[in-house]
Amino acid sequence: MVDEAANVRLIAKFVSPSQAIRSRRTYWRQRQDLVRSSGRHIQRMQKALTQMNIQLVNVISDISGVTGQAILKAILNGERDLRELEAYRDCRIEASEEEIAQALEGNWQEDQLFLLRQEQAGYEFCQKQITECDQHLAHYLAQLEDRTQRATLPEETGKGRRKKKKGNPQFDLRKDLFRMT
Repeated sequence: MVDEAANVRLIAKFVSPSQAIRSRRTYWRQRQDLVRSSGRHIQRMQKALTQMNIQLVNVISDISGVTGQAILKAILNGERDLRELEAYRDCRIEASEEEIAQALEGNWQEDQLFLLRQEQAGYEFCQKQITECDQHLAHYLAQLEDRTQRATLPEETGKGRRKKKKGNPQFDLRKDLFRMT
């Protein structure tokens, strides 16, 4: 039995990841959970809008984007004038201001506005926590050994890649992964 326990410890020493790796995994997993939670908050915001017969999700692709967030915050601050709300349209949105105004015609139910407010707060909280995780991850990645041997990071071809939102994560993950591998 003593020899078997020693063998288990010896194997664990070589199989178990270091504390630094376990710490980074913890941050990545927490970040992944927060991203999922953010998605759930967005879905519940969309549901509240649908319950009020507000079809904003039909004219903008993402209510977590610039236009969606600006309109939602205005709604939560009490704005109900469709012309005022449509003015929050970002120039990159394909839908016209008129289409946005039509999508915003609905019935403003207090219970759904309460739900919308709570889900928006939850979404913003998750975004804040994701930023904190990104800061910790950037710190840990900066501490990793540089294994590039002075090689340069290859240029991205861009072929077949979707354009990524700026600031998510809030550091250049591609560059840091290249440096450590």
